[in-house]
Formats: sequence, structure tokens, C-alpha cells
Amino acid sequence: MSYDNKFLRITSACLWVIVALCITLVAFNVIDNLHYANKGVSTTGIVIEFKLKRGSTSAGNSNVQLSQTAYPIVEYLDEQGIKQRFTSTYSSRKFRIGDKVPIRYLNGLKPNERINTFSINWLFSIFATIALITCAFSIFVLRHIAVYYRNRGKYLSTLTGKCTAIVFGIEKFENGWNLLLEGPIEEQDKLVFKFCHFTLFESDHLMGKTFVVRYDPSDIERSYIVDIEHIYS
Repeated sequence: MSYDNKFLRITSACLWVIVALCITLVAFNVIDNLHYANKGVSTTGIVIEFKLKRGSTSAGNSNVQLSQTAYPIVEYLDEQGIKQRFTSTYSSRKFRIGDKVPIRYLNGLKPNERINTFSINWLFSIFATIALITCAFSIFVLRHIAVYYRNRGKYLSTLTGKCTAIVFGIEKFENGWNLLLEGPIEEQDKLVFKFCHFTLFESDHLMGKTFVVRYDPSDIERSYIVDIEHIYS
């Protein structure tokens, strides 16, 4: 297995793990929201104060600054008319003391209340879905790259000719550069053949470098491939 294929396999496997975790997270979030929607009691609460929790943020290589995050404390009346209060597990800067907020809670063991807004209920699902789509797209791209390397390997195995060619020129071509190489063809009594290899990156530093060139002796002009992973001084 080549280094490229091994890297692609490991990367794809990691992305699949992330996809599985995202699907699991979304599933649990959906089940939890449905449970609150079907079994929960809807009411209105009032923000009475905020609970500050300390954290730390890096302010350079050695300096650490303390930060505080405010979590709203909400008071409401339950079905029995008893005043209850709870601290939201989500911080939000849009709430102010005295604001009325929608509440949904379950009749049972506390704490089970939560502020009933779309952004809070579906926060994890939104981020997980974005990560899921990103990973799925990345897997799609990696699969195509893997197919390219697999086809490249099969094509390379069909090329029986081999020579070393020196870069004697570099020319701008569309969105990249062409490396111009010269190398002797054994099947044609070491006749010097000019090869052309496209690269996306500017390659002035490759002038005078020697590359391995593989080719089909029966169709040199259309079948060669430059192995840019092996450069000889």
C-alpha cells in the first residue's frame, strides 16, 4: 500500500467515525426534543438573575485571562401554581433580567426544565448536521482521489519502458506550469525524447533535476508518466 493510499484510508476512516458520532448525536437530540414536545408542559418564565461561571482564555503564549459566562436563572409557576426556578445550561447574551421566556418542563425528577427556543433545542443538531455534511463531502472527494491513485497505479503497471529525464525548461500553461524534460529512449537506440509534465505549482527550483519517466515503448508520446516523487540530484 502506498503512502498516499494509506493516508487516504486513515483519513476516510476518521471521517466515517465523525459521521457516525454526528448521526448518533442528532438522533439523541431528536428523541430528546420529541420527548419534551410530547410529554412536556409548556409555560412562560421570567429571567430573574444570572449565574456567572468562571473560565479562562489564552491571551498569548504565557498570559491567561479569566473570563465569566452568564447563565440565566429563570423563575416560573408549575401546574400546581408552585413557584419554581432553574438555571439554564445554555448561556445567551440576548436575555435580560425581566425578560419573559418560553419554558418547557417534564413532570418528574428535577432538574428537567429548559428554555424552549429553537436555537437552544436544536443547537447540537445544527452543528452536528453541518459537520456531517462537511465530512460526507470530504469522503466523496477522498473517494475520487483514491480512485485516481488506484487507476494511476494500474496505468503505471502497464508501462514497461523506463528512463531518467532532466528538466531543461519550464513554461506557463493555463492554470499551472509545464515541466519540459529530455531523456533517452532505450527502445530507440537511446534517442533523446522530449517529455512534458503539467504541475499546478511554480517549479523554478526543479530546473536541472532528474526525474523517473515511465512509458509505453509502442506509444511514447501519449503514454508516459513522470514520477515526481523520486528526484535525483
